[in-house]
Amino acid sequence: MNSKSIHIFKLVAGALAVLCSVLIYQLVRNHSVHEEFEKKSKLENIALQNQIDEILGKYDSLKAATDANAYTSRPAIGEDLPKVTVEDDSKVANKIDLLKTSIDKDKDEVIFLTKRISFNTNELKKLSVDDKKKTDKKIHYLSAINVNAKGVKILSDLYASSPEKSIQQIRVCFTLESNEFIAKGDKSIYIQVVNPKNQIISVNNTSLETDETTLTYSEQVTAYFNQKDTDVCTYVNLEKNKTVKGKYLVNIYADFKKIGSTTFEYN
Repeated sequence: MNSKSIHIFKLVAGALAVLCSVLIYQLVRNHSVHEEFEKKSKLENIALQNQIDEILGKYDSLKAATDANAYTSRPAIGEDLPKVTVEDDSKVANKIDLLKTSIDKDKDEVIFLTKRISFNTNELKKLSVDDKKKTDKKIHYLSAINVNAKGVKILSDLYASSPEKSIQQIRVCFTLESNEFIAKGDKSIYIQVVNPKNQIISVNNTSLETDETTLTYSEQVTAYFNQKDTDVCTYVNLEKNKTVKGKYLVNIYADFKKIGSTTFEYN
């Protein structure tokens, strides 16, 4: 490489070095300016937020004072009318008209307030009754969710060589929904299976009775309820003469109240 080429290379390298130095300086300067801008913006935002909070506070105080004055600014009875005597003939007629106008205005306000009080009272009663019904329902009754059922064939030596393909049981599973208002403890749950012919399957003719109600059920299971979601599964033995193809209805009862149900198809 001749001396001229070396000289040109040095010039180019020097120019690039200067350019790189300028760029690095500019980047550092821009970064510093950006950080300073962010810091300043945060301080301005904090100051602005404080001003807004102060304005809102003053507005709330003024509104509260205004609302309070709305109830205390009414004049005392009789003070909103001019004081006159019978001897002031020129003013008596005027005060009579003012009194009539004031009475009519007050009557209208009384009628309006009476209607509003009556309407609000009725609304309050309705809401209170509905709320009580919901509360009573939640307090007194269990609820079975996620109810599902399927037919089961017992696999044993007895059935291994048998051509019989009918199901012998129904597996029923469900979840007692969490409820903090129901006491913890063992709960008796009754499963009722109704076949497509509307016959209740009950191998042992099991039933519950009160003075007015009889509940025929297929299977009873005891589950410990701890006020949280409680999963329960049980098997219901079928009656061979009532086991037919079609849609079965499965009802879940507790204390004579149906708390859940489902269906399943036996093909």
